[in-house]
Amino acid sequence: MRVAVVAAALLVAPRQAAAWNLYCTEIFNPHGQTTPPAGSTTLPGAQGGQNEDGFYQVGACEGTINCPTGLGGPEFAGLCTCDGIEGGVILNDGCANDPGNGTGFVYGTFDFGTVLKYTEANGKTPDIEPMAGNNSPNGGGEAVSVDWHIWGQGDLQVCDAAEPTNCICCYVPPPPK
Repeated sequence: MRVAVVAAALLVAPRQAAAWNLYCTEIFNPHGQTTPPAGSTTLPGAQGGQNEDGFYQVGACEGTINCPTGLGGPEFAGLCTCDGIEGGVILNDGCANDPGNGTGFVYGTFDFGTVLKYTEANGKTPDIEPMAGNNSPNGGGEAVSVDWHIWGQGDLQVCDAAEPTNCICCYVPPPPK
């Protein structure tokens, strides 16, 4: 009888949640050929970890995140993948490790692999809208590869939707003066 009780307790006991791996990988501007392309500015790059053009892929993974090296070019040929369970993320305006950076506005919860453009626009009310994809007169604009355009007053914080205290910061430079 004692063995059955112990076994039943093991079945219903909550398991310790593993920390999910978060990522905020800078990717290239889908219009390609812009200088500087994303991928050249993350640490230890010369720009101190800032992604100058603000294009990112975000997500959480309970496992290993695999991101191809050398992203760039006219297509999103190789986005990050998860060898494990894919998880959602919460996006916020401003990073908790940098008080006064941003408004704390919560943009919502997003699926693993979401591609976005983040623009620091000091003075503008934080906002989000679908990325305008067919922006040429004939349609077929390159930006159809990007899910969202997000504006904030600070850097972009990416938090694990299952454990919102597990966060990373995606750095973008402030707009030129």
